[in-house]
Amino acid sequence: MNVQLKDITVTARDGRVSHLDQVYIRGSHVRFFIVPDMLRNAPMFRTRGQRGRGVGLARGKATVQRARGQRRG
Repeated sequence: MNVQLKDITVTARDGRVSHLDQVYIRGSHVRFFIVPDMLRNAPMFRTRGQRGRGVGLARGKATVQRARGQRRG
């Protein structure tokens, strides 16, 4: 999860505080993220469910499964 942040305050391990206008953090460097309750409960983050997801097998795998079934049957 790559992250771009604007207008942030950085506190170093030794206690020094600095201000940055913009920063980009690569996903492999993100340890954890605290999301405020207001955003966590926002409608745009709700799970969409299984709508439009197909039958469950990948398209190629489903074809292989059908072919195996026809050979045996």
